[in-house]
Amino acid sequence: MSKTLNLEIIAEVVEHKKHVDFLKKQKCDIIQEFYLSKPLPVSELKKIWKCGNRF
Repeated sequence: MSKTLNLEIIAEVVEHKKHVDFLKKQKCDIIQEFYLSKPLPVSELKKIWKCGNRF
């Protein structure tokens, strides 16, 4: 239904690979995964991704 209304789908607190796989199959737009990493401050995220000032 949300795709029909041109809405973005966001899944939060995804903790298991089977959930990630299911959400990808369902074409979920954004997955906020605790599965890959605990929540991080931006400064830590920048170090990990080496993304400079993109935030």
